[in-house]
Amino acid sequence: MQKIRVPINSFQFGEVSDSLLSRVDTSVYTASAQRVENMVVMAEGAVKKRTGLKHIHDYGITFNSSYPEQSHLFPFIFDENEEYIISVEHQKVRCFRIEDSTVTLVSTITQDTSSNALPFDQEYLQQYTTAQFGDVKFICHPLFAPRMLTRTSLTSFEISTYSFDQRADNSVTFQPYSKFQAHGTTLDPSATTGTGITLTTSTDH
Repeated sequence: MQKIRVPINSFQFGEVSDSLLSRVDTSVYTASAQRVENMVVMAEGAVKKRTGLKHIHDYGITFNSSYPEQSHLFPFIFDENEEYIISVEHQKVRCFRIEDSTVTLVSTITQDTSSNALPFDQEYLQQYTTAQFGDVKFICHPLFAPRMLTRTSLTSFEISTYSFDQRADNSVTFQPYSKFQAHGTTLDPSATTGTGITLTTSTDH
């Protein structure tokens, strides 16, 4: 059978599943592709070549085969004129400002506001999660209390430990823990002072 070439000038649905093959009765079929490689689908439906990589800054990290991933990059965007890249590294954070396609190192942090070493470890860098709210980016991991990276000026940052709210008498710290035990389960210590104290729950837990 002779092949028929059908020109397609819109790829607004991008790359679609093979299960859509021969579904000529749908509008998706006539505005999509079976495979789109190294191309970017534009909002108007056209496609263009994906841009390549460009060397814009000497990062200054020496390769270590034991820890090949020595940095975790996060965006820090305050507005369209104030954008940063945050590099979380082993016991260090570096903040780079992006301005007119130029990257400039504006802050290097090795201690928090209490002069304590940063808890970031090269073994867990890729496990850290972040969330930004205004001038503050929260950096979290199960191994340490949440840290706050705060932009104090256009070219300066600081890191502090997030303080949870407490009851007026400071006897209770309100932290977002999940409750897994059944309602009414109690925990009793064998003593309130000394060593070798055991904790007993009222039900298996």
